[in-house]
Amino acid sequence: MLAAFCVLLCLAPVSASAATSWSGPGAVDIENGVGMYAVSCPTTTQCTALDSNGSEVTFNPQAPGPASAIPIDPTSGFDWTEVISCPTVDQCTIGDSRGRELTFNPHSPGTPMPVPLGTPGQLNSVLALTCPSATQCTAVTGGGNGTGEEATFNPQNPGTVTPVQVYTNGNLYQLACPSVKQCTGVDSGDSELTFNPQSPALTAPVNVDSNGGLDAIACSSTSSCTGFDGSGYEVHFNPVTPGSPTPIKVFGGSYYRQIACASASSVCTVVTGGSAEVSFNPLDPGSPSPVTIDANAVPAVSCPSATQCTAVDENGSEVTYNPQSPGAPTLVTIDPSDNIGPLSCFSSTQCVAIDSNNDELMFDPQSPGTPTPQGIGMGGVEAVTCPSATQCTAVGGGYGDYQAVTFDPSSPGSPTPLTIDSAGGFPGHGIACPSTKQCTAIDPEGNAVTFNPLSTATPNPVSLDPGGNGLNAIACPSAIQCTAVDADGNEVTFNPTDPGSPSVVAVDPLGGLNAVSCPSVTQCTAGDTAGGQVTFDPQTSTPVVLSVPDPRGNGLRTIACPSTSQCIAFDGNGNEVNFDPTEFSSVVPLVVNYPAPGALVCPLSTECVAAYPDDGVGELATFNPQAIPSLQPIDGSNAIQALSCPSAAECVAVDNSGNEVRFGLAGPGTPTPVRIDQSNLLDGLACLSTTQCVTIDDQGNEVTFNPLSPSSSSTTAIDPGNELLAVACPASDECVGVDAFGSEVRFNPTTPGTPSPIPIDGANALFAIACPAANQCTAVDDNGAELTFNPTSVSGPSHVVIDPGYVLTAITCPAATQCTAIDDRGNEITFNPADTGKTPPKPVSIDPSGGGLIAISCVSTTNCLAVDAAGNVVEGDPAGTTAWTIEPVTGAGPLQAIACASATSCIATNATDAFIGTLSGGKEAVRTRTKRAVKTRRRPTGRHQRRRTQ
Repeated sequence: MLAAFCVLLCLAPVSASAATSWSGPGAVDIENGVGMYAVSCPTTTQCTALDSNGSEVTFNPQAPGPASAIPIDPTSGFDWTEVISCPTVDQCTIGDSRGRELTFNPHSPGTPMPVPLGTPGQLNSVLALTCPSATQCTAVTGGGNGTGEEATFNPQNPGTVTPVQVYTNGNLYQLACPSVKQCTGVDSGDSELTFNPQSPALTAPVNVDSNGGLDAIACSSTSSCTGFDGSGYEVHFNPVTPGSPTPIKVFGGSYYRQIACASASSVCTVVTGGSAEVSFNPLDPGSPSPVTIDANAVPAVSCPSATQCTAVDENGSEVTYNPQSPGAPTLVTIDPSDNIGPLSCFSSTQCVAIDSNNDELMFDPQSPGTPTPQGIGMGGVEAVTCPSATQCTAVGGGYGDYQAVTFDPSSPGSPTPLTIDSAGGFPGHGIACPSTKQCTAIDPEGNAVTFNPLSTATPNPVSLDPGGNGLNAIACPSAIQCTAVDADGNEVTFNPTDPGSPSVVAVDPLGGLNAVSCPSVTQCTAGDTAGGQVTFDPQTSTPVVLSVPDPRGNGLRTIACPSTSQCIAFDGNGNEVNFDPTEFSSVVPLVVNYPAPGALVCPLSTECVAAYPDDGVGELATFNPQAIPSLQPIDGSNAIQALSCPSAAECVAVDNSGNEVRFGLAGPGTPTPVRIDQSNLLDGLACLSTTQCVTIDDQGNEVTFNPLSPSSSSTTAIDPGNELLAVACPASDECVGVDAFGSEVRFNPTTPGTPSPIPIDGANALFAIACPAANQCTAVDDNGAELTFNPTSVSGPSHVVIDPGYVLTAITCPAATQCTAIDDRGNEITFNPADTGKTPPKPVSIDPSGGGLIAISCVSTTNCLAVDAAGNVVEGDPAGTTAWTIEPVTGAGPLQAIACASATSCIATNATDAFIGTLSGGKEAVRTRTKRAVKTRRRPTGRHQRRRTQ
């Protein structure tokens, strides 16, 4: 089972001696000579600074230029301190020496009103402030009497704020909150204090710096903080279990004003009270050299990513440095004589485009070259989609003759168009094919027509939206569910195999809907003519989020959502907007410097392909939407989703295209994938022997197959319409699967029949399951809970939260009395699932800097191996007290699965390779064995893909 927990940007480690390139200081505050004393950068293209006159200055650090200093409250005598926090691009909060906060939109601040953080007459100065979310800020306040108070409030509606004392030894002068439930402050002495701002209380400080004088603190995660003191020492610690960390000398003593850390294992940057900065790896700082970045004093710095920091100086200037060069998306001419219009990408290495001559061109977007245009036998092509690598269907034709043509993009031959709608007017420009045997197209008259692209039978159009101004786009996340949007801001969701009379529901009052993408059956995102987006559950037609991420871009024209937490859109001005559709925050459109594309496809969260129809030369751009214009090419077309080793000599893997691949541990060679499940995504795998394996898919099916002759396998629906996420088989005649909607389903893999799924965990997604016995299974969910139950008689399974606030990604049970689960923050949790007392175990941090643990396998109760998103294998005794060993796998990148065939042999896989480890003396050696071209896919789908807020 693959769980992709590398969110939007996987930060590569940066050595302490890594060179950085700096721009010169650029004046951004037109009030020359006015000092800027605080800065916050919510994105790499927007920073907001606070100057000594009580004005705010918002600028693009990549191209700052002169910017206007806008007074926020010029008449009230607001006394600003050096604190500002901007959780989003359209919201900043600052504090003052009178104990007040003020929240404003940096693009149009207006005249916001300051709000007291406490009772008037008893207010203390705001010493530090941070906002981990748009609806929560935490300030630490204090005065000469050393009150040590914190004040947590909703900046959008602060109401009456009551400070709470959390520290009795004086004041906290610096603060970092990596989540809404965890803040860490330092006292300018030797102590740190970590508390929950949602339920603050007096907390005992912990001495973490024997030198004393902690001036700055930054926490890149809830398990990683870095402090800097006045003697030039840095101290790195886990605020949950700080222990007694050893301060490390980084630079000569000075007054350090601020520190920013892009990630726990990447880079921290500290600025002095003078003009220097020092960048270092907090886990291995070495002896980095200070770099003079500004002739003037630099009091503040903010690092929105590992590739960009922005500092401000006391003369109204900013300085931006980029450790890595962002580059630019490159347009590649693939058809010199014609424009390119419709586009579909089956994978990250295969796309099909249609040009203005109605020819198709198949190409690899990573290296497109000059593909040869080939005719497909139909004119007026409006849209194309490819449900498989060997089958595409295009729609087009002329007035009163709506046609579809299906072809093999590698060798189209002379396909015959099929008339699918002769009663309407002009052909529509939307089609979706959830499978190779089913497509649904729409037209401007509000009709939909569902047909088998491999059949010559004439389908019947169905009227869905007769009163609207035309259906503009369609998406079908499953064979029994499609959602279309119209020019009036409505959506209509229907079963294409039996549409009936579906309801037309208004979801967007801002404007007409141009495009729609549905990454799951419970979540769709549409873009409108006003630059807004609406995200809704198509099964209930309830809007979840309605926001305007791009109000000045002439409308969102194309949209693609590779996951439920990421959408990429292009506006009418050609700018790219990358946003989380489930959040209300706006984003800053990234200027790509090209016209608006006519088509957009994002086969991966890190790869999009845009076609430009109006430039006359048939161009396209392949780019990474997370870091435009930086490119991170992905190699391959299939993703290994799950792995199982039924013997010490053999392993079996399944992928996201319905294939299985069998290979040997001693010499894998180049194994051949075999299709066993159409083109569905296979999520989990259990092999009871070398001749029997069971896998499950994202459509609720199970497939039992013999790896020695897999082509004779058959697919059976056991949980129709629901995404199965994991499977375990305690016996050859018993398997148990769990799905993304909190249900378990037990079946006999040899004769599955029609079993009934049983809800056991509300609406939570069950990510993993292990069954050490036929009458005992333990599953883990996305809310940090484990559920132990008897699959033969399910009734009220125990539900114990063992890892509050985290996502449990995998579990293994080497014995009926011992299970070990792992989470997305590098913790392992070992517990006895049979313990009737159910004393919650304590999570143990074993890999705080690996980007999240993905999979685990235990060769015994005292030896387990896990893999993480940074390409490490983490090995240790889950029942012991010794620290686990973290060993990087050279060249691996994010690892996705691990299986141990014996006590001495394990295999780990990433998206393209298999790595074999030979265990000896408790330590494994890993080497590359085989390579398969694959791609990654996030899951689970819908509202069940939960992430802990950072």
